[in-house]
Amino acid sequence: MEPATGDVAPADRLAQDIAVLARRETARMRGDLAESVRRAGLGAALLVGGGIAAVLGLGSASAAALWLLDARQPPRRAAAVLAAGYLGTAAFLTVVGLVRLRSAGGRTGRLGTELRGVLAGVRAGRG
Repeated sequence: MEPATGDVAPADRLAQDIAVLARRETARMRGDLAESVRRAGLGAALLVGGGIAAVLGLGSASAAALWLLDARQPPRRAAAVLAAGYLGTAAFLTVVGLVRLRSAGGRTGRLGTELRGVLAGVRAGRG
């Protein structure tokens, strides 16, 4: 895609060079954007995976785990231990997903930062 360099006026040559440079930079930026979207998609998938894991874990293991814990400790403590385990897993997967979103940069990075702020507010009891 290089322009011919024969008998071209300097201003025309400069315009051609600028056009070639603009095309190259546009192609590079498209590639960077595609990579950012791919990484953001993975982060979002991790967040969804965290939610699905929490639901499946609660639905399929709660009764059996609670029954096992009930045999060894008071029912209220057994329920609290079980809930803490599920919430810990959900929090871990959420943080991993947010880190992936933040590392994607751009708007998705800002989304990850904003979500971290919301989570910090919830932890502090503000939201």
